[in-house]
Amino acid sequence: MTTEKTRVQVQIGGEEYTFRTTADPEYLQGLASYVSAKMEELQKSNAGVSKERLSVLCALSIADELFRLREQYERLTNLLEKEWEKRARERGRS
Repeated sequence: MTTEKTRVQVQIGGEEYTFRTTADPEYLQGLASYVSAKMEELQKSNAGVSKERLSVLCALSIADELFRLREQYERLTNLLEKEWEKRARERGRS
């Protein structure tokens, strides 16, 4: 990542947005593609919903994914820490 800001144009939900960012343009394009695909997915099951409501549904859906992944990460981290502690105790006995 550079410290110089560049302009990056992306499409989300059929709308074009321009961002000034220090992030890699391909990374931002990937994020935009993900959000756009999520909006399309939600639009199929929520026909007739306004773009504003669809955007909120999309944000909630992505937030749900984030929270679930954080929970998984915490569980896995805890399991690893317990396993490391167990192995350290076993090595101490040897």
